[in-house]
Amino acid sequence: MRILHVLAQLPYGTGSGIYFTNIINELAQYGHEQCAVFALQDNCMFEGLPAEKQFPVRFKTECLPFPVPGMSDIMPYDSTKYADMTAEMLELWMQAFRKALAQAADFEPEVLMLHHLWMLTSLAIPMFPKARCIGICHYTDLRQAKQNPQFMERHITELHRLDAIFTLSDAHHAPIRSLYPCNETALLTLGGGYDSRLFYTAQNKRKEGPVRILYAGKIDPSKGIFALIEAFQALQKQDDGLRLSIVGAPDQKNTEQLHSLIEGNACIQLLPAMSQERLANVMREHDIFVMPSFYEGLGLIAVEALACGLWIVSTEIEGLVSLLGESIVHSGAIELVPIPKIEGCAIPCGRPLQEFIQNLGAKIALQVESVRRGRGFPASATADILECSWKEIVKRLHLILISENAKGKL
Repeated sequence: MRILHVLAQLPYGTGSGIYFTNIINELAQYGHEQCAVFALQDNCMFEGLPAEKQFPVRFKTECLPFPVPGMSDIMPYDSTKYADMTAEMLELWMQAFRKALAQAADFEPEVLMLHHLWMLTSLAIPMFPKARCIGICHYTDLRQAKQNPQFMERHITELHRLDAIFTLSDAHHAPIRSLYPCNETALLTLGGGYDSRLFYTAQNKRKEGPVRILYAGKIDPSKGIFALIEAFQALQKQDDGLRLSIVGAPDQKNTEQLHSLIEGNACIQLLPAMSQERLANVMREHDIFVMPSFYEGLGLIAVEALACGLWIVSTEIEGLVSLLGESIVHSGAIELVPIPKIEGCAIPCGRPLQEFIQNLGAKIALQVESVRRGRGFPASATADILECSWKEIVKRLHLILISENAKGKL
């Protein structure tokens, strides 16, 4: 089967970029012919496909003299906010992607895998009238749709023509139905995955010394990182056997806040943003992973940490809880913290924030005790998490694509 993958972002660095790359890598195992349209910048390359099967759109160039627009306002690389794009920038963006899609048309794809229910998906659909068009919702697209209704009205006009939409979670179906005119479109939960070749449990994990806690992700208030630091420092007052590692690349504003919070605390170390391979190794050096985000579509990084045998503390991300299932959620491997009720896209403040920090600290303390008591990581969670690997998820995708029933629906 000839499949064209389409992504308006870089094929790495974010959940959707990693999703895009792993689908391509795993589908190759089934002999599908594949090509891809995606964004690049800063002399970066993509190694997921042969060069002749790549149709990249390069940003920060003479033709596109601005960073790639990001589906989140805070990206782990240089980016432009969609809300800040001028009419001229948007026209250049559309011209560049139309050109790349036209080049990919010579491949004569039978299926389009269109990442994000957003402008590029709407742009691509009418250019391939004979192909089955499958949208993949990453949830950040739903947030963009709510934040930027001006784009919805003018540039998101073709999504009703999608043959199917794959989602990360059942919980995303209702928001999709309410935002987009797609009542006749099949919604299928594919879930999100991790690379089991990279993320796995260490055989001989060191048990002595301090309990090592890890955060990896965007350094931004919406991700709860500053709340985590405050919770950690409160725990330190009663327990000096704790260490916190923070992996990420903050912008200038968040760098200042980060350093002001941790100044003089030798128990907190900062590590730069890193590759998946390096992150997996760092995870295996730690005991607990914390994902304190106030907003997340799925939170795949928590799944990766579970696969590495880390005890997890996470906010109650609906998509994550749905993906993991009751067996893992109730195994003790993960402790969940309620997300404070917040208005709009703001982060909590005042009393709700302080209560959240206290709750977060209490859940971390529970997992610290799990580590110190020498409790073996739940074997059931280790086995169940394998169902969330890219290998298993793309196997399901492959079966959907080739099934006769799916051909009628898709």
